[in-house]
Amino acid sequence: MSYYNTTNLSGADLAQTRAKCRGQEAVVMDIFEWHKRAMSPDEVLDQYHIRVAHDETPITSIRRAMTTLTSKGLLVKTENQVRGAFGKLTYCWKLAD
Repeated sequence: MSYYNTTNLSGADLAQTRAKCRGQEAVVMDIFEWHKRAMSPDEVLDQYHIRVAHDETPITSIRRAMTTLTSKGLLVKTENQVRGAFGKLTYCWKLAD
């Protein structure tokens, strides 16, 4: 499942939110396929905002998409870390082999 329904949405609201999450996952996959390198969630978010102009998607949505894609076996978490937006080390992900 792409959306973790922690807010107990139902009906049309739930369907719309799930569709949006599937779209975010597709864009995240496109980003990894285009760059063909390991990337942190912050790097993916930067590229996401370039591709989806005027979008205010938060980092938590990018992390959710990356987690879902990892669970599906499409991405893998690496041991590499880079400094994130707030100066903390954060892991990188890459396309699964």
